[in-house]
Amino acid sequence: MNQTSKPGRITLLHSGIIYPSERDPTCLFDALSALLKRNVINADSLHIILRASYHENYLQSLINRFEIGSIVSLAPPVSYNEALVEMLAVDGLLLLQAANCNNQIPAKLYEYLRAQRPILALTDPAGDTAEKLKNMGIDTIAPLDSKEAIVEGLNRFLSLLRENKAPVAPMDKI
Repeated sequence: MNQTSKPGRITLLHSGIIYPSERDPTCLFDALSALLKRNVINADSLHIILRASYHENYLQSLINRFEIGSIVSLAPPVSYNEALVEMLAVDGLLLLQAANCNNQIPAKLYEYLRAQRPILALTDPAGDTAEKLKNMGIDTIAPLDSKEAIVEGLNRFLSLLRENKAPVAPMDKI
């Protein structure tokens, strides 16, 4: 489904609405900008798709501000079945959840777990979502509100993907 895939390039997907408060990607975008400027990542090594994010104008303004348009793209909504197919096709799935949602687990997490793809969860390590992931053997977690932690977590996640060692939840635990 991803017509923009290139050999050797890792594709990450966030599928669904990105709420400016509950899923604020500002620190993620800042981290991506820093990694781009240090030549740690580039358009040939990483592509992040934000599918059906709903707040496209806001997100595009952030993408422009952080100058990350070469690696982050906004994509329109697709049918539920097409979204599931896309989740299965990408290298990794991106989960965004702020600490103000610590006492809930988004339905998206269960879709991601069933997709059996590696997950980079940018969420509070003390929240319910992080606890659920840790209980499933997934430790690729960094707080959504820390640029430095995201830089470190994203670098580790990308390395694990390249080495084919990124954790995936066992089907019998889902």
